[in-house]
Amino acid sequence: MKTLVKENPVEVPPSLMKEQKASLVEDFKKRMTEQGMGPNDFASYVEKWDGDFEKTAAEMIQSSFLVDAIAKKHDLFCKKEDLDAKFAEYAQQTGIEESRIKEFYGRPEQASRLTYMLTEEKVIAFLNKSVKVKEVPAGSLKEENH
Repeated sequence: MKTLVKENPVEVPPSLMKEQKASLVEDFKKRMTEQGMGPNDFASYVEKWDGDFEKTAAEMIQSSFLVDAIAKKHDLFCKKEDLDAKFAEYAQQTGIEESRIKEFYGRPEQASRLTYMLTEEKVIAFLNKSVKVKEVPAGSLKEENH
């Protein structure tokens, strides 16, 4: 997805950027608080890594725009049968009744998250079939600068 975003830059509306960044920071705060990080430590961490939060938020928004555009162009949006197959898969993996899994994913936020994830999987599978991937030795890869 990083390569897709890098090769196909998309303008990110400031209001979406602000929302996504705030969501990332809030999610991070929740996880760090659960692990015992205090408010002062958290505030200095967020200040220090503000640019990373912004970059991640921009990449998330841009990739969702691109996934949506590719899914639309190639009819790759998640369909009911994709959801049904995933529910059956989750039921088999977890041993939880399929009806309870469907009930959980009946909530709007959970349904939206799963639908997007399945659409993204279909887009990635499509891209993997459509592009030529070249294997390179691990030592030849450069680390991205943050």
